[in-house]
Amino acid sequence: MRPFLFLLVVFGGFYALLLLFLYFYQARMVYFPSARLWATPERLKLDFEELELEIDGEIVHGWYIPSDSGSPVVLYCHGNAGNIADRLDMIESLHSAGLSTLIFDYRGYGQSTGVPGESRMYADAEAAYAWLLGRGYAESDIVIFGKSLGGAVAAHLAQNKPVRALVLESAFSSMADVAGANYPWVPVRLLLKYEFSTTDYVKQARSPVTVIHSRDDEIVPFDLGLDLFAEAPDPKKMLLVSGSHNFYPETDWGEILGVSTPAPEGE
Repeated sequence: MRPFLFLLVVFGGFYALLLLFLYFYQARMVYFPSARLWATPERLKLDFEELELEIDGEIVHGWYIPSDSGSPVVLYCHGNAGNIADRLDMIESLHSAGLSTLIFDYRGYGQSTGVPGESRMYADAEAAYAWLLGRGYAESDIVIFGKSLGGAVAAHLAQNKPVRALVLESAFSSMADVAGANYPWVPVRLLLKYEFSTTDYVKQARSPVTVIHSRDDEIVPFDLGLDLFAEAPDPKKMLLVSGSHNFYPETDWGEILGVSTPAPEGE
């Protein structure tokens, strides 16, 4: 066998093995849960309520952080890494804007039992939403907020629900699109077991949609945010920010969500 053909066969064999590895172990490339809750809202000196929602014999754990009576509530769907303890800065920002927050961990994250999965994540968000309705919130009081992978979860939840708003931060149009952008040498559409088709879900939104994205996002290309915005129905708006996928300057969430930040006492 000629050296070139030999190298081609060897390379092809390694590539085939790599594709098999990616197919069978892709969950480890999608979900990066952390079990340890290293802090709670008590660290921020905020009152909070722990909740445990039972779904199919498993537990979804979360925190409800109330703000002033009558304020809207944000149902926050976080991204694919860590757990709710890693979102304390976001909880603090939302609380400072006068918003109550319900944040939860998908199954397999934090103190939630089970293992993560696309359909399970959607069900976990539905359970959290139902908890808010049972708490007395009207749909028009609820802002569904999704970050990154959580954007697909949030958009799926918001389908055909007349909530106050749907906010998608650093979200992608679909898992195939973002995977293809990050791994152009892999036939991702043939290998992927996951859809997370945010654009399909956002088309059904019955609430105002806000898309937040950075041109400097190194994980979810800005163009995917533009694609998502293009598919969203009116009324909608797009907020351009600067910085990386997880780090950019503080944002006035009260203004974005249509809530005025409470003025300090005495003003």
